[in-house]
Amino acid sequence: GTGTRPGSGAPTAKPATPTARPSVKPSTQPNNVFADRDGNVYQRDKTGNIQQNKGGNNWAKPSTPTNNMYNPTNDRNRGTNRATNYQQARPASRPAPSARPAGGGGMRRR
Repeated sequence: GTGTRPGSGAPTAKPATPTARPSVKPSTQPNNVFADRDGNVYQRDKTGNIQQNKGGNNWAKPSTPTNNMYNPTNDRNRGTNRATNYQQARPASRPAPSARPAGGGGMRRR
């Protein structure tokens, strides 16, 4: 082709060159911001109190109780406890399989 659409006489446009993405580095600050299932955003302050985002950089005491909110520390502890209990409930070694009598089973000819 000549680079034009039939009947238009105009050359086709080249796709735009993608712009370079900015370099993103992980934060060195502790992650103390989290959200509930409804999308409400909360943060834990330095003393451990939870504050709810009221818009922008406006944080205040939550209007609803926060006992059922996501708590990564509790989740980690719960997972550790479950793993420990599972390991304690399993026998240390598996017992040897019971001995089977030699010989075949199935139908016998008469």
